Amino acid sequence: MRVFAAHRIELWASSTGCWTRRPSRCRTLLPTSPEQVPHEFAQTVIDFCKPIDVITAAYVGVTEITEDFQHPYEQLAAAFELTSDDDAHLQLVADRFYAAMPEDVQAGGCNVLDPGGVAVWSKQAQRVFHR
Repeated sequence: MRVFAAHRIELWASSTGCWTRRPSRCRTLLPTSPEQVPHEFAQTVIDFCKPIDVITAAYVGVTEITEDFQHPYEQLAAAFELTSDDDAHLQLVADRFYAAMPEDVQAGGCNVLDPGGVAVWSKQAQRVFHR
């Protein structure tokens, strides 16, 4: 995870689909059908992506979150594929994400995909935007 100007950006770098920020937390992307993605949620992600040229694709998926050995819970999340994951692009996406997205979308975090993450999300989540 990288933090930019107090914004959290979660980098999905695992080809297994599990991203761990600390030993007691795991977020796993679950297979997500189109019916599990509300139209309003997807449209919010699409509208966010359109003016940001560095976003090449966006996905929406259901993640299962397990914290501190508690019962897991599910959370919709948006994930973005960028032209580059350099600091300037990550900062741009994070700033706009946390300034513009409604709370229900922010709850899933600002997720940026590396090539391994793209492989998992493109297989298990719903692509809602592509340039």
